[in-house]
Amino acid sequence: MKNKIKGLVCLLLCSLALSSFGQIAVVDYMKVSPGNTGKYLEVEKSWKKIHQARLDAGLILSWSLFQVMFAGSDDDYQYATVTIYKSLDDYEKSFSDKVFAAAFPDAKEKDMDDMMKKTGDSRSLIGSKVFYLVTNIDPKDFAKAIYLTVSTMKVKPGGGDAYVKLEKDWYKPIHASFIKQGTMEGWSIWGKWLGDNTDYQYVAVNSYSSFEQMEKVDYQKGIQAALPGKNPAEIATKTTAARELTATQIWKRVDDVRK
Repeated sequence: MKNKIKGLVCLLLCSLALSSFGQIAVVDYMKVSPGNTGKYLEVEKSWKKIHQARLDAGLILSWSLFQVMFAGSDDDYQYATVTIYKSLDDYEKSFSDKVFAAAFPDAKEKDMDDMMKKTGDSRSLIGSKVFYLVTNIDPKDFAKAIYLTVSTMKVKPGGGDAYVKLEKDWYKPIHASFIKQGTMEGWSIWGKWLGDNTDYQYVAVNSYSSFEQMEKVDYQKGIQAALPGKNPAEIATKTTAARELTATQIWKRVDDVRK
């Protein structure tokens, strides 16, 4: 009983902490078998109508479908969907009969059953992860933010505050200089919530309009522009001490709904 009470208290405290995070991103990871890509993308077109209805009802801020570039059939996933909510509470309310009716006003129960079957046949949902927004610089034009570099960061136990401070104090102005120079469209840092937090705890996301733009990023120049007088070697040393970069992927935006 004591352990049960402890668990409930922990869950309550965690829920209260999450409620203060603000924006939440729910990422669903999709494995698509060879030959099923066309079917899967057709299914997502149907789901897009539902996401549009959710957006129109004010239940989500955006939904995006991404292709994981250079992923093969042996990789864990080839596509990911990202849904942004104002809060986790909105996630709980964002699927309902009312939303489905708004998306498909003439659909019958059999139609929805068929859609669910097609969805299951077209891909495997291998997992979902929840992230909270730590800090960001939104793109001036989301239509240009086609490519993302998604980098996962592992920090030592108790090192989260130091890592976040590093991102806010140093890397935010550096990335703001890239955006001002036109070599980047947007930047954000997300903290992972729920699931396995031993593999990584944070995600850094840079957005670009093209591979050409991506190749023009020069951190030496970014440091000089944003932090004049700051020693790049010191920044590199403190960055390495604050976090371990565990992986980087390139994602391409395939479709989305947003205001």
